[in-house]
Amino acid sequence: MTTYAFNQETLSLYPSTRTEYAYLDNPFPSPVQNLSQLKIDKYYTQIGIYIPSFVQDYSTYLETDTELIISASITEYVLNSDTWNELEGEEFKSYWYYSKLSSLSLENLESSTFIIYPNPTNSLLNVKSQKELNIRIYNNLGQFILQNDNSNSIDVSSLVKGVYFIKVSDGINSSTKKFIKN
Repeated sequence: MTTYAFNQETLSLYPSTRTEYAYLDNPFPSPVQNLSQLKIDKYYTQIGIYIPSFVQDYSTYLETDTELIISASITEYVLNSDTWNELEGEEFKSYWYYSKLSSLSLENLESSTFIIYPNPTNSLLNVKSQKELNIRIYNNLGQFILQNDNSNSIDVSSLVKGVYFIKVSDGINSSTKKFIKN
């Protein structure tokens, strides 16, 4: 990502800094938690090049089922000596509290027997079950979209085309399945 500044004399934009992000392969609950390195280069207009400014290297300090602590060391580039110096007392720690089981997870849940139809659908999604159910619709990012309580169908005509998840609950058990809105 490049950041620009405005030059009052020439009334134009010029590059100010360039930021590079490196990410881990294993997914944590948010992109910030996947960050492995942050590097910022400063643009020197006099010579027209980017020169490294500082780097933060992230690593996992502690990881449990409900907690993640990420730490980072910060190093600064010293232009005169062409060296990197670690900044003492500038350590970074990020504390994240979460559950590794998502709201769409099927772990530790007894499966409810239900059938959804038609799948794919463009308007009404029916749920065949012996009980009336609480129905929740989530997008592919796990974000809550729609709900219909004490029913065996839900109108999905307002959704854009794509893959969604339907989570049904009878008050005791819940289960999740995919469906396609066309």
